[in-house]
Amino acid sequence: MRKEWDTNTIGRVFGIIDEALYSMALYSEINPSNRDNTIFDPYLRKFWKTISDNAVLISVIQWCKIFGSEGNSKTHYSHFVDREQFKSKLNNTLYEGFSDNMKNIRDKFAAHEDKEEDRVAIPSFDTARKIMEAFRQTVQEEYDIPEITPISVTFTAYRLQVRDQLKECRIDWTLFDEDEPG
Repeated sequence: MRKEWDTNTIGRVFGIIDEALYSMALYSEINPSNRDNTIFDPYLRKFWKTISDNAVLISVIQWCKIFGSEGNSKTHYSHFVDREQFKSKLNNTLYEGFSDNMKNIRDKFAAHEDKEEDRVAIPSFDTARKIMEAFRQTVQEEYDIPEITPISVTFTAYRLQVRDQLKECRIDWTLFDEDEPG
C-alpha cells in the first residue's frame, strides 16, 4: 500500500526544497565572482555580493532542514521515505560526506561566526540537487501522488526566471548625487 500525501507535512518539505532551489538558482546567476564589471557596476558590487552570499546561506539552511541532522526536525527526509530506498539512489559515502559539509557551513558560518579555519568552502550545489532528486524520486515511488516535477527542471526554470529579472537590473543604475534626497 502506498503512503498518503499530506500537504501540511511532506507538502511543506517540498516547499522548503523549492525555497532552496530558488536560492541556488539566484546564487548561480548572480555570483559576483563569476561576473565582470560590465555586468555589475562596481558601485553596486557590494549589493550583488551580499545578495549572492545570502542566497548561499539560505540554500544551505533550507537544504539542512531536510537532509541535515535528524534530531527533532519534523522535516527530515527520514520521516517521509524509507532511508534505504532513498540512499539506494545515492552513493552513501557521498551523501554522508556532503551532508556533513553542509551542516558544517550551517553551524560554523551561517548560524555562528566560528574561526575561519574551521569553515569549509561553498559546496557544489550540483550534489545538493542530486540528493534532492533522489528524495523526489523516492517520494514519487512511495506515495500515491501525481508526477512531481524533477529537481533539474525546477532549477532550470528558476535560473531562467532569475536571468530575466537580472536583465531588468542591468538597465541604467543611476546613483543619487550626494546633495539629492535618497
